[in-house]
Amino acid sequence: MSECGTLITEWIHCPKCFEGAKSFFQNHPDRGKYMWVNPIIGWKWGVLPILAGKIGSLTSDAELRDFKEYDAPDLTKVLCHPLRIAIICDAGEQGVFTVPAGDNV
Repeated sequence: MSECGTLITEWIHCPKCFEGAKSFFQNHPDRGKYMWVNPIIGWKWGVLPILAGKIGSLTSDAELRDFKEYDAPDLTKVLCHPLRIAIICDAGEQGVFTVPAGDNV
């Protein structure tokens, strides 16, 4: 089991996309077990529109596959602009995904 993967978004300029992505990650069914993502808190500016945290999976190299197959399609539904997300797996693999905007937002 992997619990050491890392996930971070780019700076999210659109407030609607930020709130949608934040809600997606904070209400994720695996929150606390395989995923723990929150906004970055800046010491001077308060909450920054960047989400970061841990992402895990059943094996130490599956974070990329699981995000692409399971999370990205659902995240698309809450975005009105494309969003880049970087993931570094527990085993060292890394990937940058561009999650497209949804049609129904």
